[in-house]
Amino acid sequence: MSTATRSRATPAEAEPGGPVVAVLPSGDRAMSVGTMLLVAADFVVLGAILAAYFSVKGSSQAWPPEGVEVGTYIPTVVTITAVLGSFAAQWALYAARRNDQRNVAIGFSLAAFFGLAVANAEWSALTEAGFGVASHPYGTFYFLLFGYHLVHVLAIVPLMGLVAGRAVAGHFPASRVGGVRATAIAWHASTGLWYLIVTALFLLSRHA
Repeated sequence: MSTATRSRATPAEAEPGGPVVAVLPSGDRAMSVGTMLLVAADFVVLGAILAAYFSVKGSSQAWPPEGVEVGTYIPTVVTITAVLGSFAAQWALYAARRNDQRNVAIGFSLAAFFGLAVANAEWSALTEAGFGVASHPYGTFYFLLFGYHLVHVLAIVPLMGLVAGRAVAGHFPASRVGGVRATAIAWHASTGLWYLIVTALFLLSRHA
């Protein structure tokens, strides 16, 4: 067998009864790199929004404006639920690396459930805010930042459902976990985005 032929061998080989030696396939590497680039771009966009937010906030005498009451119940619920979703997604990735596709499906099903709970809580925060997107600058950023995270959640939840279904069908052996890893990274990134948003909107705001 030539060297070129050996380089195209299957990514995981093992002697009977011996350990599996897994090599990350080029497709998985490309998927992981692509996901990280998208995550980096996401954080750059959010950073630009937050820079504008703090600029406007710094020039305001009262932030939020007088008469605006923003509770911390929904942000707390969203934060806890997003973290639970991250634990579930990481559980799925842990299971995928051990060729336990049943638990991959269970982990992402749970993560998708938590994602729907996050989306529901954020939608409630928008519909029950008591002000509109054009009411004042705080309202504009409030809707923009909540909406930014909500769009990410609504995009990732179907993806987690798809990966869970494919895991049931056995599409993610231990040697090819790129799709599982990319999906878990996407959810972890959305949780990181939320940490920044909740810090800016609630923890670092001086309330009227």
